[in-house]
Amino acid sequence: MPPDQPMTVTLYSPETHKLANAPRLPSGRERPDFSRTFFDFTSGKLARPQRWDLAFGTIGGSFLVGLAIGDDRSTIKDLGEAGWDGKFKIPSLPPLAALKPGEARYIAIQAKTPARGLPSDVRGAASARDQFIDLPTPVGVPTKDQDIHHLGVSPASSALEPLRAETINGETSITVGPKDAKRSKPAPVLAKVAVNHMYVIHVVKGQSDFYVLVHVDALVPSDNCTISWKRIPPP
Repeated sequence: MPPDQPMTVTLYSPETHKLANAPRLPSGRERPDFSRTFFDFTSGKLARPQRWDLAFGTIGGSFLVGLAIGDDRSTIKDLGEAGWDGKFKIPSLPPLAALKPGEARYIAIQAKTPARGLPSDVRGAASARDQFIDLPTPVGVPTKDQDIHHLGVSPASSALEPLRAETINGETSITVGPKDAKRSKPAPVLAKVAVNHMYVIHVVKGQSDFYVLVHVDALVPSDNCTISWKRIPPP
């Protein structure tokens, strides 16, 4: 049963926290530590990269509620500054619409920081060559560390598609799907993390369909984020 009172957990950014004594990535960087990055609201515990509901620090200073891969249609919305004892309206948050034939999922990021840190075995993708997806930074000078590493796609799972990214005028966009596919409308799966802000998340994937409120209790930018959370009835 979900808890009646808000529960608390601290998540850590893989951009800052690295695995000690682990072999380096092919790019030469240290391997990021994802052990405290992902959270599962069903179990109420930290989650593995293969299955999670919320991630912190995988894309700059944002929360991520999935990559809209496979049956994951979860969405997130920032409700602004609010506390658990305050009064605020919880909106109905539609899940992502199913993709039309020939359409690819599109995610826009408005940030000046690098979009990096996504594990390439997200959702259990097989045969990942590099446990790190590094998207281009908005800086205009290309380096070997700005290569894009794609998801390993299993022949038995056509739902797992490559990630592609491009940066134009300081905005990085991610497209999940075939190279020539038409982009969908921007997917509301990202929200900038702000202290004392409340977020509503609609988790929709597999047999799961529920709402969660998440409050940012404390934040150390690019390092860690303490949240309190509670599952709630649908608004």
